[in-house]
Amino acid sequence: MVGRARLDLFATRSLWARVIGDWSTFDDFRGGEALVAWERAPGRAVYVGGGVADEAVELHWQLMAKATWVIAI
Repeated sequence: MVGRARLDLFATRSLWARVIGDWSTFDDFRGGEALVAWERAPGRAVYVGGGVADEAVELHWQLMAKATWVIAI
């Protein structure tokens, strides 16, 4: 059995969060990810997130951050 659950939470139109959970009985995998985003306008955003994966052999962690800002000249 393989499954995925996703939950999007909106505090405002520009501030939101996403939580994702994955699991698989084929390779004994369980994992989760979280992302918080602030999007001021198209091209102007900050994203911070991370995740964890529990595979049969070892535990894996990840952290992600991204900022974009378009400067008009």
